[in-house]
Amino acid sequence: MSFLGGNMPKKLLLSLLCILSAPALAQNNPQPNQAPNQAPQQQLPSIKLSFPAQCQLGQTCYIAPNGDGALNIALPTQAEMQQGVPVVAALAGQVMQSRDGMADNKDTQYTIQKGQECGNGILLRDPSGWQAQYCHLKNGSITVKPGDMVKAGQVIGQVGASGKADFPQLYFAVGFNGKAVNPFTPDIWAQPFKAPAIGLIASGLSTAPVNIQQLQQQTTSKNQFSFDDESVVAWVRVYGLQTGYKQRFEFYQPNGQLYGQAQESDIKQPLRDWLAYGGYPIKGHMNGVQKGQWKVLYQLLPPGQTEWKTLAQMSFTLQ
Repeated sequence: MSFLGGNMPKKLLLSLLCILSAPALAQNNPQPNQAPNQAPQQQLPSIKLSFPAQCQLGQTCYIAPNGDGALNIALPTQAEMQQGVPVVAALAGQVMQSRDGMADNKDTQYTIQKGQECGNGILLRDPSGWQAQYCHLKNGSITVKPGDMVKAGQVIGQVGASGKADFPQLYFAVGFNGKAVNPFTPDIWAQPFKAPAIGLIASGLSTAPVNIQQLQQQTTSKNQFSFDDESVVAWVRVYGLQTGYKQRFEFYQPNGQLYGQAQESDIKQPLRDWLAYGGYPIKGHMNGVQKGQWKVLYQLLPPGQTEWKTLAQMSFTLQ
């Protein structure tokens, strides 16, 4: 007997800056990692942007696919947001607009008035016409006001969850003289970044299935189990999964033998933040199995390939 499951929060949809009114950056139905109505690259003056958040991609933050031609720099949990992740000016210029004072959301249950989807935000512009837009900043964290001049790399706020945001994130868009610019263009960055298309946000073990709301508050994990525990459940949070991938959990006993069968399932839709879990009942079901250190693998099989790739490895002691 085993169980396998998962769930996904609804996809975040938002408009650019909204009440901060930046029509120069407005765009309709952009595709992932693209921005329609882009300024022709050959007409753009040179710019070298600073990365807008002081975090390490793939470690302390990740780029969540959003389908609207902007960077959505997400934090794993509310705990990182509370500790404070600085947001910096990507360019040297003037603060054109700003808004602060909107509360940070703690879960998916929130009410936002029309025009406030951006939450706490900032709009910057440099003398040549480049613009940088920030949304969802942490309540009370903004350190600049309209008219202020900022230097590239200067701290101007913190990553938050205000506005239409159901998890801590920074929404960052780039524009030039009224047209959006694809933020994934390497030439516009002082230090071009490489964001993994698929990555692990967090992984752990528990005695029962967990939900995405719990893990967005704070990541917890258990590494010791007894025969009195109801179950052992391995869980992972993954970003960027696409249709056609397969996933599986494998539980290995201390002697290296696979326990039961690999728990396998298909990914049937693109996923921004995917929670998957798999496990086995312990109490009354695992009598006679080996005590000691067990290993759990979470693996992915890309479409058209035959080799499974391990994305997460966990271990626990059964005593």
